[in-house]
Amino acid sequence: MLGIFTPDIDRLKRNEDIEALIECLSHKKPEIRSKAFSALKPWDTRKDVISAMRKLIDDPDTKVRTLALLKFTEISNSFNEANMKNIILNGRQTEKIELLRILAEKKGPLNEDVSRIIVLALNDKKMIVRFEAMRTFGSLKVTHAVPYLIENLDDESYRIRSEAAKALGNIGAPESVDALIGGLMDNNGEVRNSAHEALKKVPSEQALKAVDDAPVMIMAKKMSGSSTLRQETLQHIGKNRITDGIPLVLKALKDDFKTVRIEAITTIGLLRNPACIEPLSVMLDDRYWDVRLEAVKAFERVADPRSLVYLEKAMKDANSNVKNQAQKSYNTLHYRLERLGRL
Repeated sequence: MLGIFTPDIDRLKRNEDIEALIECLSHKKPEIRSKAFSALKPWDTRKDVISAMRKLIDDPDTKVRTLALLKFTEISNSFNEANMKNIILNGRQTEKIELLRILAEKKGPLNEDVSRIIVLALNDKKMIVRFEAMRTFGSLKVTHAVPYLIENLDDESYRIRSEAAKALGNIGAPESVDALIGGLMDNNGEVRNSAHEALKKVPSEQALKAVDDAPVMIMAKKMSGSSTLRQETLQHIGKNRITDGIPLVLKALKDDFKTVRIEAITTIGLLRNPACIEPLSVMLDDRYWDVRLEAVKAFERVADPRSLVYLEKAMKDANSNVKNQAQKSYNTLHYRLERLGRL
């Protein structure tokens, strides 16, 4: 009978007809099995109900099977988290996507283990799975996913960069603002638009200012132009000490053109903002010695004790020019910091 007629799951639940709902778990239509499973939730402490519901973990339908795994989280956390991880690592593409979509519909905060499972999906080989992982984080507004999403703003695929910007906008975390402003200078129009729209959603003065500030938008547009135009824009930011342009400068540290990276480093030296120290430190590992040399000179200009740590590292550089300059810069900065009483 269950295979012919469509049962009224809502009515069965209102009438607390548990036996009938259990029967519906075997209905030929997956949507009925799924609804019956959800309807039985209030009675999932009963052994007969749990036993019947557990069978759906092996259901032939991807959505029903995944739903069963997720619903059992409250009953057996470790079991389901292990299975969810297995789906992300070894499951079929459709299973991964279904799992992520169901997670996106969950109410309340995700526990840390489940969040880590979604992070695994961010590194999936299939782009569509990565899309879904970003959308899930965005839907759930998972703030500790922000660093992972920011990394994806530098992905070689513009589609991934665009989706990462959208997710960051949905999360609305202030710590994503600098990265999103950097996205305004992406070489792809779709990514720039996504970053612009994302900034509108972040409840932060810096974000709103970036969206409404014509000079910043003009600089961002220029930074998506030719390498020469990018260098000229960086020079403008440094010469005029435009601190609102720092996110654009930090983005330029990752530019494919060496000359642009060098100009970005020079600009950091002119701005002398301590917030640039950590991003600047990455340039000490650049493949070109003249880029590393410029980074050493910039560290000397940023009067912060942390700069000394990186100058010490540069003193071990394989290139003698970099090594010698690092020693000189270290001594100069050390003396200046002592006089300022900052050591």
